[in-house]
Amino acid sequence: MPIRPAQPVTRPEQLPISPPREPAQPQQQEREATQQQEREAIPLLGRASVIDGDTIDIHGARIRLSGIDAPESSQTCEASGKTYRCGQRASMALSDFLEARTVECSQSGTDRWHRILAKCRVGGADIGEWMVSEGWAIAYRKYSLEYVSAEETARIAKRGIWAGTFIPPEEWRKGNRKGDAHVNQ
Repeated sequence: MPIRPAQPVTRPEQLPISPPREPAQPQQQEREATQQQEREAIPLLGRASVIDGDTIDIHGARIRLSGIDAPESSQTCEASGKTYRCGQRASMALSDFLEARTVECSQSGTDRWHRILAKCRVGGADIGEWMVSEGWAIAYRKYSLEYVSAEETARIAKRGIWAGTFIPPEEWRKGNRKGDAHVNQ
């Protein structure tokens, strides 16, 4: 059996020293976090189930339509001297509009209840814009001004909730809380 020469031993002081890594900048960290979220994001494409006038479900993902606020399911409004369940009507209008068509959503974030915030489309139409222009939701100015002109159109035409009087959904929620529990936000 041949004898092999011994391998030279590398001592720690002989190892190359790599320069210390610079800590990631905040913008880079945000970009990396966003890219990670995009990689982990579930596809937001499919047939939607309506939860209420501004929330849908696609494949188990709860999606809050960004930029709009619709009456809550149990909220009532008034028109022609009569009280009606405007929240329920908003949900039904959304359901009728979506039918069994494929909905495609672009995620923009999440809310404090871990719902996905997204702009969604069906048949090329912006669902949020449709809900606001038909008077079944209002522009959620607290977060976006995108649908203000659609709201103005609905108000002038007295469509949906604009046919009578209503409490803005956010104010209605505040007045209808039970203890610390949130009411369908």
